[in-house]
Amino acid sequence: MLKKRLFWLIMAAMAVLVGYTIYSGRQAVRSFTDELTDYRRGRQDFLQNNEASPLTDRQQFSGLAFFAPAEHWQISSHFTPESGARTFAVQLTDGKTETYTLAGRAEFEAGGRPQQLLVFESPESGQYFVPFRDATSGKSTYGGGRYLDVPTENLTGSRLLLDFNRAYNPYCAYTPDYVCPVPPRENTLTVAVEAGEKTYPGAH
Repeated sequence: MLKKRLFWLIMAAMAVLVGYTIYSGRQAVRSFTDELTDYRRGRQDFLQNNEASPLTDRQQFSGLAFFAPAEHWQISSHFTPESGARTFAVQLTDGKTETYTLAGRAEFEAGGRPQQLLVFESPESGQYFVPFRDATSGKSTYGGGRYLDVPTENLTGSRLLLDFNRAYNPYCAYTPDYVCPVPPRENTLTVAVEAGEKTYPGAH
C-alpha cells in the first residue's frame, strides 16, 4: 500500500513538473512575441502620431508590413572589437560621406554560409548601429537596405545578440526628402533575412 501511494505521489510530482515546463516554454514564446509586438506597435505609433515622423502625410498612414516573428533570426554572433583605425566613412544617399566610429565586427553563420557585419557605435543612443543589405533588399524589403539598433547590453563577453526581427527601414524608405546612411558593401549578407520590416506599403 505504501509503495503504491509513493508511486502515485511520484507520478503526480512528474505531472506537475512536465506541466510547469510546458507552461514555462509557452510563456517564453509569448514573451518573445509580446515584446516584439510592443516594439512594432511603438514603431507604428511613432510614424503615425509623432511630429518627428518622416511621413509627409500621417493621416494617410495605413500601417507597416512585417515578416512573421522568427526566433531563429535572434542570432548570437561572435563579436571582435576593432583594434585598428576606428573611423569609417559611410556613404550617404546624397552622395556625401559621414564619419562613423567602428566598434567591431559581428560574425555568424546563416544560410549555411559565414556572414559578417560591421558594427558602428552610436554613443547618443547607447546602442550599436548596424546598417545592412541582404537577399531580400529590393524585393520584399527596401532596396536601400535596413537598419538594426543593438543595445550595448546585448554584448556579453565576445557574443553579441543580433535580433533581426527588429530590423527597420531608414527614413528614406518613407520619403526621398531625407538623407540616410547607405549600408557599406561589407554589410551585404548573402542570405535572405526574412525578419523585421518589409517594404513600406505606402512607398511611391
